[in-house]
Amino acid sequence: MESPPARHMHSLAKVNNKHYAYGGISLPDNRLLSDLWALNCDNVVWNTKLAEVPGAIWAQKQFTGNSPGPLKGHTAISYEKYMVVFGGEDGEGRMGDKLYMLDTCLLYTSDAADDMQCVDLGGRR
Repeated sequence: MESPPARHMHSLAKVNNKHYAYGGISLPDNRLLSDLWALNCDNVVWNTKLAEVPGAIWAQKQFTGNSPGPLKGHTAISYEKYMVVFGGEDGEGRMGDKLYMLDTCLLYTSDAADDMQCVDLGGRR
């Protein structure tokens, strides 16, 4: 079963019945990531005594449009069908000031219609 690499400084947002994880720094090799993963918990049986979560299904997702690129320390929230990603630091040490809206419904209905929209908030560079 496929699952994302261990990471920290990533974002996670719950949109409808799935949890979406974006970016961060991989462990133990400290690579800056730009990947998107979806966790489906529909069939999960929660038990705090187990190291793994039976029924949880991870899937790596691809999207088109304006990608945030590799980020760490960014934040994410859910709004309706969107995962909204803001800020973070890129691989050059620059802090971001852009807001990205990932339409999670399009990810599951059509591979060709994946869309990551970007809104430039201005601010300092």
